[in-house]
Amino acid sequence: MNKFVLFVLFMAFAISYGNSQIITGKVIDKKTKEPLISATVKVVETGVATVTDKDGVFKIKADKNQHLVIGFLSYKTITVPVEKAEKVALESDYVGLDEIIVESDPLDDISHSWVITDNIKKGSQPRNVADLFNDIPGFSLQKRSNTSLEPSFRSFKYEEMNIKYNGGEKLVHACPNRM
Repeated sequence: MNKFVLFVLFMAFAISYGNSQIITGKVIDKKTKEPLISATVKVVETGVATVTDKDGVFKIKADKNQHLVIGFLSYKTITVPVEKAEKVALESDYVGLDEIIVESDPLDDISHSWVITDNIKKGSQPRNVADLFNDIPGFSLQKRSNTSLEPSFRSFKYEEMNIKYNGGEKLVHACPNRM
């Protein structure tokens, strides 16, 4: 009796293991017949998934009565039975994008800008440029020679800065190595 029970259990495991097998297939482009690298292959019923290799070949464990979902970026995703998964051709899919509109409000989106509202500084001319920018946090001017000053900002994230003084405008390169 014990031998019969062991035999039945062994056969049950063998049959259930026999249904599950390693499925090998290839995913190609329908038009060019080129292999699709890194296409996803997923067994619908179990959720087991894999990707194709550089030759478009995949190996996955599945039963004969299960289905595979095969997809790739910019290709139509298809579902095929395991029996027909030996060679799968995916058709290219058109991906349309709507227009992209970027809007901003210059007054709200300006970072690292200061407006000097000190009436004394507004009403009188500063002695030099260093006096003008003295109260701005993180900003300093370094004298390089008799005629040149180099601005220095701390925590400045852009490569250029736009300096306006009395309507005059100057674009200065803000090299991070000098800051």
